[in-house]
Order: sequence, then structure tokens, then C-alpha cells
Amino acid sequence: MQNSLKKYFRSTLMLAGASVVIAPTALAQSVDNPFKRDRFLAVTDRYQPEYDPEPVRLGSTIVDSSVGVDVRSDDNVFYADQNPVDDTLFVFTPRFRMRTDWANHELAGGVNVEHREYQDQDSESATDVSGNLRGRLDVSRGFSLNASLRGFSGFEERYAPATIGNAAEPTPYDRTTGEVGAAFVRDRIELTAAVGQDTRDYDNVARVGGGPDIAQDYRDVTEQYLRARASYAVSPNVAVFVQGRAADLDYDQSVPNRDSKITSAQVGLDFELSAPFRGDVAVGYFKDDKKDDANLTSGRDFDGVSIDGNLHWFITELTTLSFSAQRAPEDPGLPNSSSASVTRLGARADHELLRNVLISVDLKSTKRAYEDISREDEFFEGSLGVGYKLNKHARIDASYTRRDQTSSGALVGPEFDQNVFSIGLRLYP
Repeated sequence: MQNSLKKYFRSTLMLAGASVVIAPTALAQSVDNPFKRDRFLAVTDRYQPEYDPEPVRLGSTIVDSSVGVDVRSDDNVFYADQNPVDDTLFVFTPRFRMRTDWANHELAGGVNVEHREYQDQDSESATDVSGNLRGRLDVSRGFSLNASLRGFSGFEERYAPATIGNAAEPTPYDRTTGEVGAAFVRDRIELTAAVGQDTRDYDNVARVGGGPDIAQDYRDVTEQYLRARASYAVSPNVAVFVQGRAADLDYDQSVPNRDSKITSAQVGLDFELSAPFRGDVAVGYFKDDKKDDANLTSGRDFDGVSIDGNLHWFITELTTLSFSAQRAPEDPGLPNSSSASVTRLGARADHELLRNVLISVDLKSTKRAYEDISREDEFFEGSLGVGYKLNKHARIDASYTRRDQTSSGALVGPEFDQNVFSIGLRLYP
């Protein structure tokens, strides 16, 4: 397995290197890009001059910023199966985004903050902060280098698989992801490759009633990965591709040993048809290879079918339907389980009732099958939302969200149902 992973890395790096050598000749090629998919516009992306905010221009930099205040009613704050606790919370969400509009190259970034303030359950009040910075260097017309940095500092949702029932607060954690890559387009061929590192650091959590903190350090991990994709445009509207990803997961603690190598390979189709549909579908195979499979606490090796698909159906200019499907391995974070296959399905409908009134329905389903233990979780989330644009500087959003989870097997996980009503105001400068 180690030799095959090295070969995979070597082949992809050679492919990226060949792109660097060939790239300058792309200046003489056609300017048309058969991989561009922008013929149709989703309802949520269509600009309404009378109601949508105008970004602020600072020289060659475009800035989007806003601040939101929501009031939510939650009938099951702790996601309990019995004796649920309800509460009202205020949510503050300032956002900032910027990007350059240079003729060549690009620099962009942003910061999002979400502060949740519960009125009765103070232990649940928390603040999440996320930010990103990315850049693109256009070496030539068909070749570019790119880099990105993303960070998150906040709290895990209490319905996450690794949540402990007697934790006094949600689990705090930090996550940092850095990546560098390259992209090359020439005639009907597109090549992309990137290497990156993803670090996740979890803090211990206080226990209800006191006593030793609940340990979470065993989940701290550094993931180094390589991904690559090669596409061929069969026509201006359809492209076939092959893609792969190889990752090395190195956990800080050696006992229990959760280290593993995860590889995947897929073939797929990327398209935008006059039907009108736009999407991409990839199907392949993944393998999660534990480094210390002689030690039962490290988890079991397993493999399976991998799926990654998205489809957008632009029924009319006023209605857009979106569908998604993914299947991949993950570490659920349980002390007694480091392997699970996760299948996610999603469907969303957006409709423009009036130029300043949008209605949305969003459905999500997650099935998590654990490989190390006899357990299977099924999670559902559905929401109905209405957005009312008052003017260019303000809009009102109202929504209802329903969540529920069931669990089966010898080691049954938490089960719950929850209803959340929300109404909020977002202001734009």
C-alpha cells in the first residue's frame, strides 16, 4: 500500500511538472474554454438592481459586508431523546468578503462570525469564527498557480457523532487547511493538481457535575493530502474526467492508534445541457487502510464505492432545483470507532415568488454506517425559508427547521427530534 501511494504521488507530481513545461505554448491556443459552465443562472444568483446590495469598491478591490441578527426558538437545545429543554437564542452574524478585479491574477478572502447567545442555557452560548484567503497567479492564458488558507475556531454541534451526553458544553475545536495547486487548460484538456494539509485540534470538555474533563485529544489529527484531476472536453458542453485523492492521517496520540491512509479514484462526467441542466457526477472506489491493523483499537481496514455528484435543474428563470449525493469514509471520532462510511443526499428548491421575495425548501439526509462497531445512524434535516428584500440595504429572513436522528445496532447512538423557528434581519452598508 505504501509503495502504491508513493507511485500515486510521483505520477501526479510528474503530471503537474509537465503542465509547467507545456503551459507557455497555451498562449497560441484558442481563447475559448470548453470547461466553463455559466450559461444558466440560479434564482439565488440572479441580481435584482432594485433590491440587491451593491458592493463597495476600494480601488481595484470589491468589498461585500453585512451584519445579521436572528431570533430563534429551539425546542430541544441538548438534542435529547426524552425531557427536551427549550430555549430562545439570539444569533449575531457579521460577514466580510473581498476580492480583486484585476485583469490577471486574483486575491480574495473573507471572515464569518456567528455568535449564539442563549437566554436560559448559558452553557450553550458560543462563538464560531471562520476565515479564508486565496490567490491565483496567471502564469499564462492557460496556466495558473493557486494557493488558499482556511481557518475555523468554534464549537462542534451537539448532534455530531462524537458528542458525549454528559458534556457540560459543546466540544471546542480549531481547524486549519492550507493548499497550493496548479491548473492547466489547453484545447480540450484540463489538468488540475494540489497538495495540502488539514489540521484539526479538539479541546477537552468539562463534565456535568464536575470531575475529570472528557478527553478529546485522541481526535487531534494532521492530514496531508494530494489530489489531481484530468478532464477531456467531448464537446463545449460535456467533459469526461478521472480524479484521485490520497491522504495520510497522522494522529497526535499513539494510543489508541488511529493513523490511516485513505485513497480514492473516480471517473466522472461534467456537463451543462440545453435541457437545461448543469452538474457533475463521479463514481469510483475508496480504501481506508489502517497503519496498525494488528491493534484492534486502531480500527478496521475497509473499502467501498465512492460517489460525488451535484445536479442543478433550471426549470424556469424563477425556479431552480438542486440535488447532491456523496459517499465517502470518515473518522466519526468515537473512542471505540475510527471508521465509518457516510452517505449524504440532498435536494433543494428555490423559487422567486416576487422580485424581492424568495422561497426555499432544503432537504438533507445522512446515513452513517460504523465499521468498528455494530451501529448505524440516520440523520435528517429539512427546512423551509422565506426571504424578503426590503431594499438594497436590508432583508428579512424567516425559516422553520426540523432535525431528527434514529440509531440502530448493538451499540445504539443518541436519538432525538428538534424544531427551530427563526426570524432575522440582515443589513448591508
